[in-house]
Amino acid sequence: MDRPRTVRLVARLYAVLSALGGALILAFVAVLISAFGARAIFEPKFLTLVVLPGILPIAFAPFIWREYLWAMFAVLAIAIGLTFVFSRESAATQVALPGTSALFAVFTGIRIWLGQRV
Repeated sequence: MDRPRTVRLVARLYAVLSALGGALILAFVAVLISAFGARAIFEPKFLTLVVLPGILPIAFAPFIWREYLWAMFAVLAIAIGLTFVFSRESAATQVALPGTSALFAVFTGIRIWLGQRV
C-alpha cells in the first residue's frame, strides 16, 4: 500500500472512531437523562466535562476525514482530557479511556509520520 492511501485509510478510520466515541458519550448522557432527569444537564460543570466532549469529536470528524492534522490533535486532546478526568471511576473506564487515547495517539502519529500533506 502506498503512503497517500495509507494516510487516507488512517484518517477515515480515525474519523469514524471519533464520531462513534462522541456518539457513545452522548448515548451515555441520554441514559443518564432518562434515569435521573434533565435538571443537572445544563449546569456548567456537566456541560463542559461531559456534553461538549461528546459533541466535539462528532463535529471534528469531517475535518479528520479530510486529513486535517489540527482536528486530529484536537480530538486527541479531548480523549486525553477525558482520560485524566474519568479514568478512575470504574474498571471499564480504566481500560477504555486510556486505550482510546492511545489509539488516537497512534493514528495521529501515523498521520504525522506518513503524510507530509499528501
